[in-house]
Amino acid sequence: MKYRNITAEILKFPQITKLETASCGSIDEDILDTTKDIQKARITSVCNIKLSVQIYEDLKSYIKDKFGYTKVAQSGGFVYPVGGYMGWHTNSDNQGMRIYITYTEEGGKSYFDYVDNDKIIETPDKKGITARMFKVEKDNLFWHRVRSKTPRYSIGFICL
Repeated sequence: MKYRNITAEILKFPQITKLETASCGSIDEDILDTTKDIQKARITSVCNIKLSVQIYEDLKSYIKDKFGYTKVAQSGGFVYPVGGYMGWHTNSDNQGMRIYITYTEEGGKSYFDYVDNDKIIETPDKKGITARMFKVEKDNLFWHRVRSKTPRYSIGFICL
């Protein structure tokens, strides 16, 4: 399994306690080139989310219990402004199962795109919470990116 929508299995989304802003780039600057690995995405157009330690700990415990992982760590917390994106990348330098929980007030205006059999698969976020799980491996690269035409809040975890 490379990718799975797990929205129905994620029952809660934490309250955001503080946001930080960042400058934004353009999605037009992002070109997919799978001939070389890009481990880290350009993140010039996303902002960082800061949540209380207790909220992260609660989510980590929930993920451990629900999916049976022994180790769960935060792998990201972002706010995508209108026009925000995270460019194509693989995360191959940090292998494991990933879970991302997102929130948008408008459905169908933000997307998690990935490559499957040389085709770009576009998966829109639903209004409210959308949760996704995907596997990151060094020898089987999982190319993916995020783009948004609406504010999008995202919290990620790596699971081992």
